[in-house]
Amino acid sequence: MAHDIFISHSSKDKPIADAICANLEAAGVRCWIAPRDIAPGDDWPAAISKAIALSRVMVLVFSSSSNSSEEVKRELYFAGMRQLEILCFKIDTELGFRGGCFPPRHQFEVANPPTQNQVQLLVDYAKTMIHQKEMGEAARRWLNEVDRLRCVRAWEALSMRQREVLQAYAEGLSRREVAQRLRVAVTTVDMHFNSILRQCRLVWETQTGEEFNTKILQQYFGLFLAGLRQL
Repeated sequence: MAHDIFISHSSKDKPIADAICANLEAAGVRCWIAPRDIAPGDDWPAAISKAIALSRVMVLVFSSSSNSSEEVKRELYFAGMRQLEILCFKIDTELGFRGGCFPPRHQFEVANPPTQNQVQLLVDYAKTMIHQKEMGEAARRWLNEVDRLRCVRAWEALSMRQREVLQAYAEGLSRREVAQRLRVAVTTVDMHFNSILRQCRLVWETQTGEEFNTKILQQYFGLFLAGLRQL
């Protein structure tokens, strides 16, 4: 990813947008901002939609000018389609959001022009948000590449009845609900569940006393089984 943040603004608010961009990039946060990052000859709408698609977060400089801007409205629409989180840097505090735009989850009401402390607050918040997103993306990659294979190994080692028990637990059923679904005794469900735990500990190479419980089974196998159903 070439950048982390897309800065949405009206051209009339360019000095404030440029200051935000400069402070973010000085703090190591990569930004995309028009017109700086649109190459000569590029189609503006296409370049902007692509930049939004490659961003983790949008920073909106919200003012009377951006509130009446059709371009900003389109950028918010693209951000909504991509489910981007939006940090709203609201420099006109009396404004409400116009019809067709959705209220961002994170708002900073600041002076116009904003103080350095107010800009720094935005920078610190954005850095924290991006770090959290990077950690989440790394965790999802790790789960996809490592734990999916472990789930496959554990699943293939189970009997048909054990798979039925595991699938029910992965769906969030309690031991009594599992017993009712499979029409067996609760003690039988417990026996199968203990066998499933032993197999998972072998595959995950955990020790007997380590935590590997119903919640963890739901976390791993809920996603794994959902993936199987999509094949």
